[in-house]
Amino acid sequence: MASEVGPTPHPPADRLAAYALGRLPPDQASQVETHLGGCEDCTRTAEQAQADDPLLAAVRELKPHQVRPAADPTAPPPEMADHPRYRLDRLLGRGGMGEVWSAVHLLMNRRVAVKLVHPDLAHSPAAVARFRREVEAVARLDHPNIVRTHDADQAAGRLLLVMELVDGPDLARVAADRGPLPVAEAVGYARQAAVGLQHAHEAGLVHRDIKPQNLLLAPDGTVKIADFGLASVLADDLDEEQVVTSTAHLGPHTRPGQGCGTPDYIAPEQVRDAGSADTRADLYSLGCSLYHMLAGRPPFAGGTGFSKVAGHLERTPRRSPPTARTCHRP
Repeated sequence: MASEVGPTPHPPADRLAAYALGRLPPDQASQVETHLGGCEDCTRTAEQAQADDPLLAAVRELKPHQVRPAADPTAPPPEMADHPRYRLDRLLGRGGMGEVWSAVHLLMNRRVAVKLVHPDLAHSPAAVARFRREVEAVARLDHPNIVRTHDADQAAGRLLLVMELVDGPDLARVAADRGPLPVAEAVGYARQAAVGLQHAHEAGLVHRDIKPQNLLLAPDGTVKIADFGLASVLADDLDEEQVVTSTAHLGPHTRPGQGCGTPDYIAPEQVRDAGSADTRADLYSLGCSLYHMLAGRPPFAGGTGFSKVAGHLERTPRRSPPTARTCHRP
């Protein structure tokens, strides 16, 4: 005699709600789904749970153009999609000052580098005016050891700087890939940078953020200084929480006009008062960059931005450990 099988019990309301909102484990969800296939009352309960959920309700209210997939970090910013002169195609780097993209000048069919400057700069009319003055000054520089500036523009709330495209690594990458460089090679790179700095200093411009990351190595071995003018704009026109260096914040006590630069390479006088820093600050930072190339690390590597700055103010960099040699005893 076959035993009678009673009707399947209805799942409790909280389980139906959890199923409707996708919160049940797969095995339990499968059981509830099977039950809903033959129970209209439980189906209505699950649908009501969806209707009452505030998140789902908010999603339903969104217009189609408001629902967008997550942005691809390697895709060009949408505000640059319709720029009449430049088409961005490849991200070259991203740092505190902004993003650098490989791009094509559409009219001239020439490859260039486009730097999209930190968006906070565009919020201040004074910052925009200063940016344009700095670009005008930098555009007058014409030297083989300085990255040439071609154009400047403002697009959809972003300031952009169009520069010569240097198809090669920066000296920080060279040192990271190869370790400490031979003395003659490192000194040769530093000499080229010094010659470029002299040209800029004679024109009345101080870089204020010399570091290996801003020294680009072209395929023919020419060193080119990048980012002239941008460091001073950032120092003077961003507020306390926005004063940005390319690799690290100096800390919460940084004030506009102070500490512009990168802690690993910053000159002591630039820490105390960036506004009074002159050409000697660039030479100090170039010396720190040469140290990095020879030692494979900055003078005060490791630690916080504050500890690095304290090193420049108070200590002497230690010599890099000598290369191990075989010792022959007599």
